[in-house]
Amino acid sequence: MEYAQKPPALSSEGSMSENWVDWKQQFLIFLKASGIADKPTDVKASILLNLIGPVGMKVFKKFIFHHPADKENVDILMEKFDDHFSPRKTEVHDRYIFFSSTRQKSETIRQYVETLKEKANCCNFGVLTETLIRDKLVLDMKNKDLRKHLFEQKYLSLSQVIDLWEKCEHTELISKLCISKELLEKQSYKAADKNLSKKTWNCIKCNTSHEPKQCPAQGKKCENCGMYNHLTACCNKPAALKNNLAQNDLV
Repeated sequence: MEYAQKPPALSSEGSMSENWVDWKQQFLIFLKASGIADKPTDVKASILLNLIGPVGMKVFKKFIFHHPADKENVDILMEKFDDHFSPRKTEVHDRYIFFSSTRQKSETIRQYVETLKEKANCCNFGVLTETLIRDKLVLDMKNKDLRKHLFEQKYLSLSQVIDLWEKCEHTELISKLCISKELLEKQSYKAADKNLSKKTWNCIKCNTSHEPKQCPAQGKKCENCGMYNHLTACCNKPAALKNNLAQNDLV
């Protein structure tokens, strides 16, 4: 069909993986709409190379073909373009992602296990999936005592590790709360002691509470005994002393 719209040349702007997927889809639609889909593979390969443009041709020139005829096979060409723009992840890569996973602070232990199960789906672990997730949890464990306890277990399932981990975290949380409460109480006691040390209660010179060296009677003359540095109301000397002091002043 003459009115079938040809795909534009492969673009180099943005994500090349997405660009190739879009171009490949347009190319397949064009083959079907133009009636070329049933043509020989070599004809379709030539059309692909004719339409893909400079960006695609630059990639094509780097391909290695074990057989010369492969260059003219459209299926082999598209597979090589697939591998170039959207490389397939290998089992080694997927397992590396699994074993290098770390638990996020916002994740509960059970949520972390679900994350590991999802990643394990791409790793081809087979019947070993659950035991490898169990081993990954033990590997991630920071509590040495709990890890030692797990090492001593002859039979240890994934569910047992999860339960023990949760109990350990709960115990540690309670311990931290108790320690925080104890520290808070100590700080309160220290603050109270500090405030008490700043005060002199029931000062005998002025009968008030005040900080050291802040007595209001300092320098004041007692009208009862005539001596300084205490108030008359706090004087504990007999009134007769006042008369004796007055007489001594006259002599």
